[in-house]
Amino acid sequence: QAAPPGGVEAEAKSAGAMRAAASSAVRGRGSPRLLGGRAIVFVAVLALAAAADGQATLGDEVASGIREVYSDILDTVGSLAEGVGREAAGLGAGQTGGRSAAGRGVAGARRDGAVINTGLPSGWKEYTDPLTNNPYYSNAATGVSSWSIPQPDLVASLKECTKEMVRSSYTRCDASTGTRALDYFYTGACKGGVPLPPTINSLPCNTTCGPGEFLPLGAKSCSQCDPGTYSIGGGYKFSNWEALPEGMSTLCRFQLDADESQPCTGWVLNGTFIYSGDTKGLRLMDSVLQYKAEFTRAGTVEFEYKVDAERRWDGLFFQVDGKKVMDLTSYKFQYNKFTAEVQPGFHTLEWVYHKDVAYEMGEDRAWIRSIQVSGTLDNAARCNVCPKGFRSGKGAEKCEPCPMNTFAASSSSATCTACAGGKFAYPGSAGCKQAKPCTANDIAVSYSPCAGGKRTESHAFAEPKICSGGAAPPPPAPGPPPPP
Repeated sequence: QAAPPGGVEAEAKSAGAMRAAASSAVRGRGSPRLLGGRAIVFVAVLALAAAADGQATLGDEVASGIREVYSDILDTVGSLAEGVGREAAGLGAGQTGGRSAAGRGVAGARRDGAVINTGLPSGWKEYTDPLTNNPYYSNAATGVSSWSIPQPDLVASLKECTKEMVRSSYTRCDASTGTRALDYFYTGACKGGVPLPPTINSLPCNTTCGPGEFLPLGAKSCSQCDPGTYSIGGGYKFSNWEALPEGMSTLCRFQLDADESQPCTGWVLNGTFIYSGDTKGLRLMDSVLQYKAEFTRAGTVEFEYKVDAERRWDGLFFQVDGKKVMDLTSYKFQYNKFTAEVQPGFHTLEWVYHKDVAYEMGEDRAWIRSIQVSGTLDNAARCNVCPKGFRSGKGAEKCEPCPMNTFAASSSSATCTACAGGKFAYPGSAGCKQAKPCTANDIAVSYSPCAGGKRTESHAFAEPKICSGGAAPPPPAPGPPPPP
């Protein structure tokens, strides 16, 4: 075991000298205010030292003396004396308990002092001084001992800086020059790794980019969006639901504390849409999709949604800063658009799927296909990626769905691919499906306008055609011979 700091030795006093010192301290009890806590601590130190040296009788004697002094001093000091007396008696009898782990906040405290504090820096261990029963700390590698708790090396514990941790922000415009700067910063504490780019100064403040354009960070002029991406201008449109956009999160709120342990996923990503999760069997709860943003000017929030829930009681509503701006809607079979105006400032936008106390109906969920937020930026700093099943050309304001029987298997696609033979795809598809053989049910009948009291019957595949092979429309009936 490492020696305590300062070279304190347990054999500094003989047993007789320690008994005399203890008796002298106890005899001074006639003046409790003069005795005070110092004499008691001194007696306690002697008791522990004697116990550590195998002097059982001294431990008992000192413990008894402490209890006598206790009757003449303050209650608070007396509590300390009683505790010291108990420990002195236990150690003197040869017990190996030492102070409790709870009392010292260290697990595994033993009389031999081999205590490991898992919160210490690497290489340091905590020990107990047998003379004073106080903890001290030693580093075997460096040979350094200390009564004070060594502090961790905060720099050494930091993770390495990565490019994902680098963010940027424009400064306020300098009215005298009409320019601003672009500063870079890390999202958290880190060391080494990827360095921050230098600050870019003298950037014009009045640059305005239109739809299909964006202002690259640090640039002085706008650029067109690449194929497979798009831009609405001063804001964002979220339609690629493979990951939650930055600033967006999901959570569940329960009205009853007893329901807090119920499983709830919140809103669930599904590539081309996001839905409110599986809420069947849950009660008095909200599944919340939340987005926090700063609007630099008056703007709008527009989203496409549909919902299938218990009429009037369950459903979707939309609120801004806790104020409801779209009332609870329980049923919309097809996607509908809703638009709300938002004033400048920081705002919290929430799409809430609400469940009441009982009953369920339909799919019991809401779906959102796209969210468009305008007014959050003077200019788009980047272009949005087209989701699967959509495409765009250079400088696009929006993405177009792939036509019937074509598909785009990945996001950010510039073109769509035709389905192979025997397969089909609906508009906006990310893949093709195997077509079933055609039947008579896939053939539609139509009639021409009446002419001379007669009309012509025609047969053709119903559109869109999603079958292959099998039955075919009959050939058209021959018309009447031409007049002479």
